[in-house]
Amino acid sequence: MHTDPGVASATVGAVTLADVHAARDRLSAHVRRTPVVRIGAGELAAGHPAFWLKLESLQLTGAFKARGALNSLLVSCAFNSR
Repeated sequence: MHTDPGVASATVGAVTLADVHAARDRLSAHVRRTPVVRIGAGELAAGHPAFWLKLESLQLTGAFKARGALNSLLVSCAFNSR
């Protein structure tokens, strides 16, 4: 997506692993690490497969939205300060 994972690009494209790692690094001091839990097939109605849940509701905001919003702000600030 970006040649420099720390700065927003004017073009929109596929998110790369480098983009994900850069976002993780930017956000680590600001958001909680939340657990992933497995909901087993035995805990569900018959015929439903097991699945994984990321418990973003444990963020201070109670929602996953803090990650995306804060990451956008941090990238925008870094881009504008250049």
